[in-house]
Amino acid sequence: KAHPRPNVLYGQKGRGNSDHEVWVPYEFATSDRPSFKIDASCPGSDLAGQASATMSIGYMLFKDKDPVYAATLLKHSRELFDFAITYQGKYSDCITDAIEFYSSGGYKDEQLWASLWLYKATREQKYKDYAIANSREFVKKFMVWSLAWDTCEVGNMYLMAKLFEDKDAIYQMENALEYWSASGLSNGGSVPRTPGGLAFLSAWGVLRHSNVMSYLALLYVDTTPGLADDKKKRYINFAKSQIDYVLGNNPLKMSYLVGYGEKWPQRVHHRNAHGSSTNDMSRPDA
Repeated sequence: KAHPRPNVLYGQKGRGNSDHEVWVPYEFATSDRPSFKIDASCPGSDLAGQASATMSIGYMLFKDKDPVYAATLLKHSRELFDFAITYQGKYSDCITDAIEFYSSGGYKDEQLWASLWLYKATREQKYKDYAIANSREFVKKFMVWSLAWDTCEVGNMYLMAKLFEDKDAIYQMENALEYWSASGLSNGGSVPRTPGGLAFLSAWGVLRHSNVMSYLALLYVDTTPGLADDKKKRYINFAKSQIDYVLGNNPLKMSYLVGYGEKWPQRVHHRNAHGSSTNDMSRPDA
């Protein structure tokens, strides 16, 4: 429903400020929640590229179980990729309500992301050619950031390394893992650690960054035969330390996974989970 025509994609429902002013589950929301789209006249290559990649992944997951549905997903993925590279721009320049909340830093990484997943899904040469031609600025760049909503760079390097055995991508992928897993590097150190040992990239969503890099570290170990033993050990130890931190091995001795262990956060900032029907953060208390 969000992609009704090849060059139209709906990317936001509701307005950021008015949604934040209401503290009730969406089932109780009564405010006007308009939809916003990108199209050929005001595009969003980042949003279309991410959506294309998602559809490619869906195609691979469903192609044996439900080939008709999978074919629909692949059709949307192809159309969204073409939309993303034909009409170029940042989605937040068009869905301007998003600027204050999720302003885009650029779209080239999402275009590459889309082409790599389409190649993995179809093995069609045109997607490989696009990926090779449009990856050079990324494979020469040292990556600090994790795989997140506004950057696919480290994910792109992983796919470039595995799909094409690209030596530059392999070098940058391992550089990123070293930056996250090592206590110090000659080229500028490593991600800072809290006193309890958590890799601390940004105050916004600390755990998502350490968790996704832990996942990529383990994935890289699992899919890289011949990886040096010292690197393998370092990447695994890093991932284990971060996941153990989340599950309770931290100064507060508290699990950050709600419902796991004996102690976990009771007042998570999530209006649906809180379940107040009175628009009141303190009712119920937890």
